[in-house]
Amino acid sequence: MPEDNSALVQQAQEGRREAFWQLAESNRKWVYGLVFGKICCHEETEDLVQEVFWRAYEYLPTLREPDRFATWLARIAANLCTSWWRRRKMQTREEVVEQVADSMQEIVLPDEQCERNEVVHMVREALDRMPFPYGEVMFLYYLEGYKCPEIARILGLNLFSVKPRLVEGRKLLRKELLIRGARKNRG
Repeated sequence: MPEDNSALVQQAQEGRREAFWQLAESNRKWVYGLVFGKICCHEETEDLVQEVFWRAYEYLPTLREPDRFATWLARIAANLCTSWWRRRKMQTREEVVEQVADSMQEIVLPDEQCERNEVVHMVREALDRMPFPYGEVMFLYYLEGYKCPEIARILGLNLFSVKPRLVEGRKLLRKELLIRGARKNRG
């Protein structure tokens, strides 16, 4: 991170666009690194970096401490990355449900009395009830194909906290599906 941006920030707040573009240029590399480190997707990183600077330009008049520009910019980047993950998670949630349903169908309904769409429905409900940290890790591991060290970096966690969440998430999902399958077979 560049150390002192305060003079350029003050000039940009006074309406000098070239000062803002200098700020953007001098901070671009580390913002790119920060964003890529959080989303690990080269194709999307460039778009998010541009969005970071557009937001910074739009909200620059609200920055009260020009010497805290880099911290403020990092917070904008982190918030946009979090939003990106939420959108991505919502777009592919059905894919996760389908994939898990395929792998769990024989566990839930070994006698194949239910149709596949019933299994998909049961998986969807189980994932909706799954506590947040477990579902998030399972999503990144199974659908996105990330390994545990990558998940730790993406979520800002210690590697030793990712593996137990993944194991516990599997247990919770399996337990929930077994219970629902037993209920379905009885009823």
